[in-house]
Amino acid sequence: MGKILIRKRTKKSGEDPIAENLRLIAETGKIIIGAREAERALISGEAKALYLAKNTPKDTKESLKALAERSNIPVIEYGSSVDLGQIIGRPHLVSAIAIIELGEGQLSA
Repeated sequence: MGKILIRKRTKKSGEDPIAENLRLIAETGKIIIGAREAERALISGEAKALYLAKNTPKDTKESLKALAERSNIPVIEYGSSVDLGQIIGRPHLVSAIAIIELGEGQLSA
């Protein structure tokens, strides 16, 4: 029988509740990263929430917000694209994150 790996969730002391919740969703649920992929998730109806970096280009931000509004999907603007990337453990800029499954996290708008 193979090894069973248990992934421990880490909580950073003093972390913002929004960042903490997004990290929890990324670790235990299902997310889609990137503006184009998030747009597809919004159009298909898969997305339950949308996180946008505050420095996302204006036209992209407006387009994604309009799609989310049509489906009554909450949009959370948070930090910069660097911040979003760091929160979910990616070494690159992330302008948009669509939440598909919450896992142990919760929706907060």
